[in-house]
Amino acid sequence: MPNFITDFAHAAELLLHSKRVLVVGCSGGGKTTLSRKLAQQLGIRHISMDREFYWLPGWVKRPKTEERDLIAVAVASERWLMD
Repeated sequence: MPNFITDFAHAAELLLHSKRVLVVGCSGGGKTTLSRKLAQQLGIRHISMDREFYWLPGWVKRPKTEERDLIAVAVASERWLMD
């Protein structure tokens, strides 16, 4: 796979056949909005790392060992899109 893709049609085709997608970007940059829409279009599970792994209610940081255990279970699943 090339390091970059300039053809949107080609990128869309690759996404359609992808089993695991990771969306990376700056805080507040729209990763979650994009991820939710992409996951819905692709028919795969959206995983929010902030919501599902890093933070407990009230923005309390989850213990690192628990966080890593949750991540290990999630990434072992067959298909997902994570931000």
